[in-house]
Amino acid sequence: MAGFFWLLPERVTILIKYFLSLFNRKPPQKWSRGNRGNVLLFQGVHSSWYFLKSWGDALNREGFRIFTVPGLGYNAKPLSQTVDMVKKFIIQSGLKDLIILGHSKGGRIALEMLRDAEVNPHIKKVFLVSVPVSGSLLGYLPIEGLKGLGSPFSPKHLKPDDLSRIINIYSQTDNYVIPNNNLTLKGVINIRLPVSGHTRIIDFPLTVKTILGYL
Repeated sequence: MAGFFWLLPERVTILIKYFLSLFNRKPPQKWSRGNRGNVLLFQGVHSSWYFLKSWGDALNREGFRIFTVPGLGYNAKPLSQTVDMVKKFIIQSGLKDLIILGHSKGGRIALEMLRDAEVNPHIKKVFLVSVPVSGSLLGYLPIEGLKGLGSPFSPKHLKPDDLSRIINIYSQTDNYVIPNNNLTLKGVINIRLPVSGHTRIIDFPLTVKTILGYL
């Protein structure tokens, strides 16, 4: 069914995924098997790992082990608190050569991991999808999960080697990252895909194809 999500109106897709996530609390056991490397998924605000299931399934079929952060839940805490929790998970897990896939707020978390001197050596590559790199006006709304997303992330925080590990993917129009030019990040590979919507891009066939093309 995931292959058709991108064809549905965005709000319909979100509602269906929310409903299905209630019955899928834990990732598939098969995700723990693979010999090509370790992939870590960071979902967006008010989303569970299930929203990124199509990515996990596709990369697992290609031989990658897929990990999620159990404590991330529906990613409803302020960005600063979430960053601390995710950092602790990565350090304690001992995972190396991580390929991080972050959607929306999950991408901002990924950038903070890359900026962190202790976590940085654990990261091999970062894929950002629909990420409010330079912030979004919605980030100023009085909603806890959005706190920290109004302010921009500056590429000055990263070294040239860090920037070379980032692939930034976004849709032609995004209804949550306002304005849309805040989706781009200077100094990295920026890829604009022919699809509209903040979450519809997740299951758009070219998205995972683009990710696999850079692995």
